[in-house]
Amino acid sequence: MRSKRSLNDTRTTGTTGITARTQQDRTKTNALAKIPSFVLVAALVAVSFGSWEALASADGDEVLVQEASQVEASQEAEESAEDPPFLDLFSTGPFTVTGGTEGTDYEYRTGTPNVLTIKSDKALTISMTPGSTTTTADQILISSGVSANITLANVNIDVSDGSDDTAALEVAIGASLNLTLSGTNSLRSSYGSAGLQLDAGADLTITKASDGSSLAAASISVAAGIGGGSGTGTAGDITILGGTVVATGGFYSPGAGIGGGYTGSPVGDITISGGSVTATAGPDGGAGIGGGYNNSPAGSITISGGSVTATGDDGSGGAGIGGGAGGSGIIGNITISGSSVTAIGGTGSGGAGIGGGDSSSSVGDITITDSTIIQASGGSSSNGAGIGGGNNGSSAGNITISGGSVTATGG
Repeated sequence: MRSKRSLNDTRTTGTTGITARTQQDRTKTNALAKIPSFVLVAALVAVSFGSWEALASADGDEVLVQEASQVEASQEAEESAEDPPFLDLFSTGPFTVTGGTEGTDYEYRTGTPNVLTIKSDKALTISMTPGSTTTTADQILISSGVSANITLANVNIDVSDGSDDTAALEVAIGASLNLTLSGTNSLRSSYGSAGLQLDAGADLTITKASDGSSLAAASISVAAGIGGGSGTGTAGDITILGGTVVATGGFYSPGAGIGGGYTGSPVGDITISGGSVTATAGPDGGAGIGGGYNNSPAGSITISGGSVTATGDDGSGGAGIGGGAGGSGIIGNITISGSSVTAIGGTGSGGAGIGGGDSSSSVGDITITDSTIIQASGGSSSNGAGIGGGNNGSSAGNITISGGSVTATGG
């Protein structure tokens, strides 16, 4: 806080400055005292408007008003040197935000949790403040309807022990996030929220500029690693163009690694065209990439570059890539080209490696072109196909494979 001297202190300093002057200055000061009051008023007006002309006293002696003004200017310069201007500093808690303007492009509010809200499309870089490595009491929120452009630079948020439905990073209804990764980043959310959560109509793109950097995103329960939460409505599209991405669905209940959450939390299309992606479902019904559990499907899935490893849940039969369990299939098609893929179906009830999950979680057409399918294996304890339908009434459309190398094993 800026320390300012009191008005009395300022006045005392001013008087001392005048009385310490030479005898000649005293003479001029005494002469100034002889000027009638109406002349002094005129002098003050003249000085305030920058006029430095001399005024005549009653006995004709010339009094330099400039002398008094110089004393005042000297006082102000002295105060300015001792008391530097106050700078407005805005707290962003454990985060440092580079770019943009506080209050216009972002704001930080304390509460449970504390929230750093992104309010515009201004390019912002978010990092941890010096001395802070991980926060357990903060989240980042992209405001509804905003098209945000953010770089996460070594950001670590773990709110898994916080209040239910608290996402480490949440893209609110109708918003979109263009995300660039820098360094090593991690997002871990509480019960009911995805690690990186997309609310209804929200889109996510992880940029090609993320190559060489990483993100680990996880939910503690009933939500996806990246995608839908629990009952959060139909999210938009997920696009990954680069970077190393590790996404893990809810540890204690179903959610896709990347894709649908739990019970009425589907997502749109999922596209991966670069980088390295590892996606693992939570237990009891999520796909590695695709649908969550219980009416939480995905749109279409397109993989056209990079390296992908996807593993369905180990309890209720989600596919490696494709449908979750409990009616959470793929509304569209699965297309893989020019990629290296490992896809393992859930072991519990028979999800496919690539294709349908358990219990009526069907998918559309499956097309694989010029790719290396290192492993596509159905759930080991039941009837999931390596590539195709899952167990218990789950099917796939047409399957077309051309070029490349494919290894597929049924459950």
